Amino acid sequence: QPDNAISSVDVRGNTIRIVVTSPGSKPLPVEIDLTLESDEKITIKHPASVWKNGDKEFIVEQEVEGRVVKVSLGNGHIPDADRSNNVFTFD
Repeated sequence: QPDNAISSVDVRGNTIRIVVTSPGSKPLPVEIDLTLESDEKITIKHPASVWKNGDKEFIVEQEVEGRVVKVSLGNGHIPDADRSNNVFTFD
């Protein structure tokens, strides 16, 4: 079944590092929405070919200006067997 998941999120300075895993059996595109404290959204997209070498982990790094409050993986058009591991929120 197709499935991507957020494995970890780390912020260092102005850079957010998101580790996405692919526990499913089918490669999916990686689409991440970052929600900032200001309600601004940043979308990061990578094609399914990031998994072409059989890797089960993909690291996304993005420089941001402002505090990230939520990280969301996927969208309504990308199938995902388990959506419970697609959102990370900061306290």
